[in-house]
Amino acid sequence: MADLTIGFWDGPPTPFVTPERFQQIVQCGFTLAMPTSDEPLDKTHVQAYLAAAQAANIPALIGDQRISNPTNFDNLAGRADAVVQDWKQASGVLGYFLADEPDPKQNPQIFTYLGQIVSELRSKDPARSTYLNLLPLGYGPYTDEQDYTHYVERCITEVKPHLLSFDHYPVDSQAGRDGFTTNLRVFRDVCKAHGQPFWGFVDAFPPLPPGKPVPGSSLDHLRWQALEVLRYGASGIMYFTYWTPTPSVFDGTEAMVTRNGTLTQRYNEVKNLNHDLRTLSGGIADALFGRVRATPDVPGGAGDLWLLDSSVPPTAAGERPLSAPLTPAGWDWMTQTAPGYGLVNARNHDVNGFWLSARNDLLDRTFYVLNVVADSGRLYRVTRAAIDDLGPAGWADPHKQNMLGMYFNSNGFWVSYGP
Repeated sequence: MADLTIGFWDGPPTPFVTPERFQQIVQCGFTLAMPTSDEPLDKTHVQAYLAAAQAANIPALIGDQRISNPTNFDNLAGRADAVVQDWKQASGVLGYFLADEPDPKQNPQIFTYLGQIVSELRSKDPARSTYLNLLPLGYGPYTDEQDYTHYVERCITEVKPHLLSFDHYPVDSQAGRDGFTTNLRVFRDVCKAHGQPFWGFVDAFPPLPPGKPVPGSSLDHLRWQALEVLRYGASGIMYFTYWTPTPSVFDGTEAMVTRNGTLTQRYNEVKNLNHDLRTLSGGIADALFGRVRATPDVPGGAGDLWLLDSSVPPTAAGERPLSAPLTPAGWDWMTQTAPGYGLVNARNHDVNGFWLSARNDLLDRTFYVLNVVADSGRLYRVTRAAIDDLGPAGWADPHKQNMLGMYFNSNGFWVSYGP
């Protein structure tokens, strides 16, 4: 997960294809630039797009109208060869974007056509990747799981792309989230069986009126989608969208950047989320993370998310420091862990509670949490089966012997493990 790709749909349109605008993409935490979808991707546009991406030092996927979302399928090999001749020597090119939501139920030959393009690109420009995005499971033409599995398998075996994704945009309800997770599971299982890397899209629009192309997402719902994509082993997360598409389609609701180039609140929210995602996927040898610092002065009892790293050397006093606080976090983080982790348990009977997540190999251990609120601490024994209140305790309690981490403050904690 150290090489997590973070990208988006809908890059800046031609008037905004500048190094300064692509630097904003980098500053938001993206690791991949994508082209616009609102205009023809001719050579002039692609040249400017690549120059801006190179100046901002961000890899790019090329969209070229000769091979991207083709509606005319004459001389595909020749067109792909011409694209390679134009861009093979360009620096900073990760690969080629080929198609969005191809559907063999509408065009029975579409995978054959895309396969011809991929074959030519693999032969003439083998250092570059080919990428396309598939339809979701659960709405549109693929509502049956077996039918959808066959659809994904056909794309992998007939087109043979390097990179594959799907775009399922769930409503913020239990049914919507169940459908999103099911799509992730089915897609992951098919890709795993074929050794196919995959990315997952998340719905990053603010909530939209009914009947629009996507429902939009609260910040909590967006965070849940992104962490669910990570949990199912995707190597990349794609946001829909970065730049706001045609206003008539989205009823004036703005994405991360408005049509006139103004950064919105959602831009800053995604910037913070991308920081968290890269922290959680960065290969840190942490043992635990959780909402363990009580902060009663914060409305709703919000706390901080901490990494507790047992590999950090002890201080001169023998204490093991925390690796770092990650981000402000509330109860919404409780079940949203990264791949390889699981929830140990949570005490959420009041706003000054806590929760712990651990590496999967540590889930059956016993942990001790001293939770301190206004200089008054209570000690809890935490296992997967139960949380036992052991009563009042302080910073020097003997259960602290095998400490994993602590925050020494009037509203703090320490966490240790035991037999």
